[in-house]
Amino acid sequence: MIDNIVVDLKLRLSPEVLECFKLNLLIPSVMLEDENGAKAALEHYAEKYESLLETPRSTLLHKLKAEWGLWRARWLRHKDQNKVIPSTCIGSIDECDADLFPIIKELLLQNGLFSTLRRLKTYLRSVMKNDRLNGLALLAVHRDIPVDKEKVIDRFAAKNLKRKQKLAI
Repeated sequence: MIDNIVVDLKLRLSPEVLECFKLNLLIPSVMLEDENGAKAALEHYAEKYESLLETPRSTLLHKLKAEWGLWRARWLRHKDQNKVIPSTCIGSIDECDADLFPIIKELLLQNGLFSTLRRLKTYLRSVMKNDRLNGLALLAVHRDIPVDKEKVIDRFAAKNLKRKQKLAI
């Protein structure tokens, strides 16, 4: 049974998936628990995300180290003042000022996207088509944008004449 579990975990947690977990080190509560791991991960972030952030690795690493120092200092102050420290990616994104921490904000957004996809792509939804998965991911990530239910119903009904007739009744 244990062998089955180990094999299943190895199949589900590919190197690409495990790579995403390293971004969790930017979440303040995780960062403060493992400061050495978070600081060591900065070089990895610079190497892995230089193309995404369109910045040369050395420049990105320099900027990221500076941002990380400010980010860490901010949360150490919060900890000393017994203030709430975010423990989720979404909470961290909400607390991250894009003007002060542009690189950290972008990396947190990437982590948030991966986290959202992990939640959405559960066993029960593993047969979901990409269009639906993309729509659900966008709804989850952009939860601050209001959705007009009437427009959604009208658009859904318009795609099929029989549905439109049933909804009209």
